[in-house]
Amino acid sequence: MGGEFNGEYVKSLLDTGYAVAATDYIGLGTPGDHTYMGSIDQGNAVADIVPAVRQINPYLSENWFVIGHSQGGAAALSATRAGVKGQLPTGLKAAIAIGPGNSAESALQAVIDGTDTDPFAPALDLFVLIGAAAADQNIRLEEILSPQGQKVVDKLRNSTCLADLLNNTRNLPGADIFLHDSRTVAELSQRLGIYGNPDNGPTNGPVLIITGDADTIVPTAGTLKLIDSLRRQGSEIDELVLPGQGHIQPSSIPSVNNSGS
Repeated sequence: MGGEFNGEYVKSLLDTGYAVAATDYIGLGTPGDHTYMGSIDQGNAVADIVPAVRQINPYLSENWFVIGHSQGGAAALSATRAGVKGQLPTGLKAAIAIGPGNSAESALQAVIDGTDTDPFAPALDLFVLIGAAAADQNIRLEEILSPQGQKVVDKLRNSTCLADLLNNTRNLPGADIFLHDSRTVAELSQRLGIYGNPDNGPTNGPVLIITGDADTIVPTAGTLKLIDSLRRQGSEIDELVLPGQGHIQPSSIPSVNNSGS
């Protein structure tokens, strides 16, 4: 979880008496590209921080819960499968996913055909493609990116953080960074679904998924389909739809004072 309001939320957890551990995903601060929205990598990265923090403080509770927003929301869902043989990790009691990324298989086509008009969508899709190409050698970015897109991807890969784009919307790339080849898009979309969808298997344990009905970055319609997909696989899911809330809103995070312990 990043950003100013997420920092305030972490502070509230600490003030309430929780110990907080946060992951630095694969490819952030380590060699190689960040596997942004890679469901298996993200889930493992989250679950791995628990034994890591216990090496620092062995007196922490055996019980823990995971909460994440956006990419972190999808990671929280995947973390419920990060135990031995895809089971619930030891001690994990609950997961909260706020505006979790989903529907990776349709994201690229939605930008190309104009269905997704959110200004951040092309850049976010490009981050997903960079990560997917790092995880799957069959994905070759030159087959989907226009010459302009290839210039943009080099900049994003080497010198641009997501926060830079959020804070400087004038430099956001458009849909022209992608080649509009229907066959390539269809083949790539299938691979993106395998790479990035947090419902590629059922979640384990109790899960709360939160979405704001004014979210244009991770639209509520897609999140509700995610919930339905997980429930059909036998997952234990509660949902909360917040009226008027978008994707990046402090009030989209539940109060720890009302969440139990």
